[in-house]
Amino acid sequence: MENYFRMVVYIDNDKREIVTFLFQYEAQVWWECVERARDMSTMTWVGFVRLFKEMYFQASVIEQLEVEFLSLVQGTMSVRDNEVKFSQLYRFLSPWDALSLAKKFQRGLNASLRHNVALLELPTIAFILAKAMALEQDTQTH
Repeated sequence: MENYFRMVVYIDNDKREIVTFLFQYEAQVWWECVERARDMSTMTWVGFVRLFKEMYFQASVIEQLEVEFLSLVQGTMSVRDNEVKFSQLYRFLSPWDALSLAKKFQRGLNASLRHNVALLELPTIAFILAKAMALEQDTQTH
């Protein structure tokens, strides 16, 4: 839904209404209880997202995802699969600045790729990913 809301502009209240309309089962029951207990007129979108995450992503789960993110290395994965896993884990964490995130991704690459990419001093994950994928493809064809 966040991706959809980046494309179409809605006010906070509309975003919350759209998302909660899609809730089913225990999420719907949880939301009905929240609505009875809170003043919805003052709830921002950020507040709603925080409340939802507190309910469905307990601190221990987030902590485990952070540990997994910090220890993520490419290993036998392709560069693309590594990036997918990297992005999946990162989305649950507190934001990092772009340079720190790029350095973390680069450190997780296999040694030969990491060394070759590090020489280029690339500033973003997109550049690092593109170069690492090109290098990986080159080694597979030779």
